[in-house]
Amino acid sequence: KNEYESYLLIDFAKKDKEVERYFERYLNDLDTFFMLLQTHFGTKLTERNSLIIFDEVQMFPQARAAIKYLVADAQKAIKAKNDGKTEARTK
Repeated sequence: KNEYESYLLIDFAKKDKEVERYFERYLNDLDTFFMLLQTHFGTKLTERNSLIIFDEVQMFPQARAAIKYLVADAQKAIKAKNDGKTEARTK
């Protein structure tokens, strides 16, 4: 995360219902999805220089399933890590 201008850490173990709703309702509108995440966490995401970390993603199946969708978006890249975290970053 030190290599990026900004980052978001989404810890699904905390059971943040508002963030869970974003995954349930806005994956078909990624502009709104990312705007809501930025507002919720008070962090500005910048294209090609931001990181999103999904911690404990196995605890929220909708987010885990969304990884495929986010990978399909040409602006995003997903990198799975062996420590149980998944990072999403702009290309």
